[in-house]
Amino acid sequence: MYKILDKLAHHSSKMGSSTESHGSALPLHTCVVKRRTSANRLFAVVYFFAILSLYPHYIALLHSFNMVSLLIFLADVVLVFMWTTSQAFRMRPVKRRVFVEHLEH
Repeated sequence: MYKILDKLAHHSSKMGSSTESHGSALPLHTCVVKRRTSANRLFAVVYFFAILSLYPHYIALLHSFNMVSLLIFLADVVLVFMWTTSQAFRMRPVKRRVFVEHLEH
């Protein structure tokens, strides 16, 4: 699945960097994939299973319902949401270089 996503992203970056409609062959930007992609994906998988291992604890915690356990659960849900949304930038880290001088005025 990652290969398909990489091909789509590579195809879209090619489309964005070409200026065929203006007849110029100079790229507007370059996109280079960084090497640490596998380490980030491995860390995400380990962290995901660590989060999943906490769910039995939360189920037991919610059976003894009080306000403190509810607040701790809600805080952890917010932190998991924040972590999940930040992973998109770490799954395929890239370095972009923009060539502003190639823009026509």
